[in-house]
Amino acid sequence: MPQPFDIADTDEFLRFIFRGIARRPDPLQLWETARVARYLQWLAWNGVPGKVILGSAQALKDYHRSQAYEKDRLARQKVQRIADLLWKWLSEWGQVERCSKEQALRFLRRHSQTYFAASMVVERHAKTRSAKGDLRKPDPSDTHVVVESILDVAMTTVEKFEIAAPQPNETLPFEPPHLLSSSKAAQGLGNPRLHDDTSERIYAAFYILKPLQPRGLRERIAGALKKARVPRRSKRDGEQVSGWTYAAVNERVKQYEGQLREHLSKTLTPDLPRKKRLEERLEEQRKFLVELWIARFRSDQEYRRKKGVL
Repeated sequence: MPQPFDIADTDEFLRFIFRGIARRPDPLQLWETARVARYLQWLAWNGVPGKVILGSAQALKDYHRSQAYEKDRLARQKVQRIADLLWKWLSEWGQVERCSKEQALRFLRRHSQTYFAASMVVERHAKTRSAKGDLRKPDPSDTHVVVESILDVAMTTVEKFEIAAPQPNETLPFEPPHLLSSSKAAQGLGNPRLHDDTSERIYAAFYILKPLQPRGLRERIAGALKKARVPRRSKRDGEQVSGWTYAAVNERVKQYEGQLREHLSKTLTPDLPRKKRLEERLEEQRKFLVELWIARFRSDQEYRRKKGVL
């Protein structure tokens, strides 16, 4: 349970909650992402300042022996880190169509004596030899070694297994987060109409601060949004529209609550009093969001305090 929220925290909290709005990322296309990652790898390996490239061959040699080259090493290492992240994200979230079983087997067989031959370490399993039903303590010396090729096991698995169809409402692997920011990754497809999580943040701020400051709250939230330079987008097409006002904040609170009601109503069973149960579930969801964002705020406070920025 997060620490109780105090009115003295209001300004700091509003700065926090509207900082780093999570937005819907563009898909990572295979060819484009791979080419950018490879370019960055080349740059990390042998990148030099443009003015050196424009100079003579001797200027390039002098640069490689200079203190500037060593000083630039850290920058090149950071470029390599970005390239590594791109390969990782491409593996996890890239827009890649999977092949067929037959294509996978052909590929593994084709490279079995080259790429896989060098990297496929065998697995050794020590197994105790004992008769079925023998309850004596196993003798550590009574073992034998089974040697298995990782590639052989993988190929046998590909041959014998099939990919099962996902269950209804099951979270699929390899789907990119539908919202991303420096502190948040909301996994799955989410609501395709949402371009960011601004409405959730407004709704959470409203119900966190409502018990402390019921009067003028919408105006204060609108002011915080303006100060944080959060763009206001049209619900219809996601295009940016004019700034934040009392009415705009009020509309977002109602819209988000309407979306919650719609989602929660689909989870109710027909045999329960729907209206009463829906209000109970809505109150539970409000409480969850309030506690979640207060906990995130307290965690951010603690992190910034340790870094000496509070």
